[in-house]
Amino acid sequence: MPENYIGSADTANIDDIDKQLLRLLQTQARMSITELAERVNLSATPCARRIKRLEDANIITGYYTKTDAQKLGYPLAVFIAISM
Repeated sequence: MPENYIGSADTANIDDIDKQLLRLLQTQARMSITELAERVNLSATPCARRIKRLEDANIITGYYTKTDAQKLGYPLAVFIAISM
């Protein structure tokens, strides 16, 4: 079994390249496969396979857009906690 195999167990065995990819995607989720591959010293195809494997294993669970609420016309943000 490869060193970076992701099984169905609760934890994943990922290598340093996978960790680098995760760090890069956490800072800029829209980075292209080509740029990601260059930054981790892989070609695009193996890089895309690694990302797909991380998605399939639910390690990467989504990609998000952060917005500026004030620029959207929402000058106040309110967080409400309710306990019962």
